[in-house]
Amino acid sequence: MNEEKLDKILADHLKWLNNEDGGVRANLIGADLRNTVLSSAKLSSADLRNTDLRNANLMGANLSYASLTDADLSNANLSSADLSSTYLSTADLSYAKLSDTNLIGANLTDANLSNADLRGANLTDADLTDADLMGANLSYANLSYADLTGADLSSADLSYAIGNGREIQTHQTKFYLVNITKDRMQIGCENHSIKGWFKFDNKRILEMDGKKGLKFWKKWKPILKLMVKTKE
Repeated sequence: MNEEKLDKILADHLKWLNNEDGGVRANLIGADLRNTVLSSAKLSSADLRNTDLRNANLMGANLSYASLTDADLSNANLSSADLSSTYLSTADLSYAKLSDTNLIGANLTDANLSNADLRGANLTDADLTDADLMGANLSYANLSYADLTGADLSSADLSYAIGNGREIQTHQTKFYLVNITKDRMQIGCENHSIKGWFKFDNKRILEMDGKKGLKFWKKWKPILKLMVKTKE
């Protein structure tokens, strides 16, 4: 899409948002917006279904309540953007930059978030049913009350993330934040299979974080084992 046409659509959409004369809701269905700079754009409630936004710069943009179903946002920069209550079902967000992004209440069912950077993202109440989060960086992310039914969290970085209490159980201890999924356990920055954790000897634990780590493990190992058993 040429720049002049896009600028007109954005200007008319802003008028529409402000209830001004001549305002028209942005219709960008299926548009080719690859590599486009849309940082800080005001696209709340815009229709962006099937839009190609690969490598686009949407840093700080307002996309709340927008429809991005089936959109391709792979490698896009959405850092600090507002995606609250946005429709992103079946969207491709693989390798996207979503650090510190507001995704409260977003619909991400069946979305591809593999290897996405979600550090510090707020995913409270987000619907991530059957989403692909393989290899995603969720460190410091807030997943409170998120629906992660059927989501693939394999190899995801959950260090210091807040879980949803079901698929990701979070436990704050004196020294480390612990996150437990169906087959992985992250303690601080160390992420290993649950079976692997309980096979580690004292020497291996010492290698992770020295005497502090070993002291923690000796105290918490039986408690964590019980937590894992209860989760099953």
